[in-house]
Amino acid sequence: MADAYYFPIADTVTGNVWEDLLRSQILNQPSITKTLRDVFVNYDANVIRVVFLSALSAAEQTDLAGVIAAHDSSLEPSAPPGATSFTCPATVAVGDAVYVSAADVVDKATSLDVAKAAIGLVLDKPSATTAIVVDSSDLPVFAGLLPGESYFLGTVAGSIVASAPPPSAAFTQRLGYAKNATTLKAQVV
Repeated sequence: MADAYYFPIADTVTGNVWEDLLRSQILNQPSITKTLRDVFVNYDANVIRVVFLSALSAAEQTDLAGVIAAHDSSLEPSAPPGATSFTCPATVAVGDAVYVSAADVVDKATSLDVAKAAIGLVLDKPSATTAIVVDSSDLPVFAGLLPGESYFLGTVAGSIVASAPPPSAAFTQRLGYAKNATTLKAQVV
């Protein structure tokens, strides 16, 4: 029998990255003896729902509540392995392809200039001038992607496009492929 727990929280969080992080932290609790396949975490309307495929003991329930409480005041998703924090102009947005424009600074990449080849995609913007950039990770930050389709660096600064750029581009750079309509599997090289 499934056992569900609901935790109202004050902050807003986004995406599967945070849900996966929370699930791994729950499973790292010594008293929780469940496996990855036994735990499901999702977030909707300021409520975290944690579902276990079997009932929790009192000790497991206490540890679960402690994990949630530890995150309630700072629910920013932790960056996945390989993610790097950079300074950026405020015009850089989540999902943008970026290049290194100066030491520890990124800006929007474009296929019109080889010097502006993408080093990654923006996963998160913790502040207006800070970007968390990944080069190989799932980015669940898009809409309208075509599943299975490859995506490339576009000629418009920061853009990704579903077909290779036109001959007017200086080069072609594949950025990854769509896992589904909202998630790009980044494979920036």
